[in-house]
Amino acid sequence: GLNGYPYRCILTNAAGCTSTSNGEILTVTALPTITTQPTAQTGCVGDTENFTVAAASGTFQWQEDQGSGFANVTNGGIYSGATSATLTLTGITAPMNGYLYRCVVTDAGCSINSNSEALTVNSPPTITTQPTAQAGCIGDTENFTIATSGGTFQWQEDQGSGFANVTNG
Repeated sequence: GLNGYPYRCILTNAAGCTSTSNGEILTVTALPTITTQPTAQTGCVGDTENFTVAAASGTFQWQEDQGSGFANVTNGGIYSGATSATLTLTGITAPMNGYLYRCVVTDAGCSINSNSEALTVNSPPTITTQPTAQAGCIGDTENFTIATSGGTFQWQEDQGSGFANVTNG
């Protein structure tokens, strides 16, 4: 509502004399409009995750908060798309769990921040004891055993054309 209004200053000294500054126009530019906010992402160590924002117009700069405030992301390492609508994180790591991401959208010199969203990184279960090779005669029973930190189990075998799931029976 203040766009186009002129402003000036009148300066008065102790003797009552005045000086008037030049009048200048206030130009107010609307903030960019974010039409789609990023959403939280969840993945496992090593996964690729994407944060996406959409805006009616403008340029993009993704930022990351590792716990001490937001800083601009640059392309390189696991990051790509730092100045595009989609930030891609390739090969996420366990220490990134809880990092926040947002995008700064800039148009006509005005900027607005998207919502900040968290990255949740889940660690895979740990195999604490690997299976060992087994040998036996026809008709014998052999067992492959592992010890883990938890999780569900699916055994696989390779009959020469790649690993496939084993079913009971």
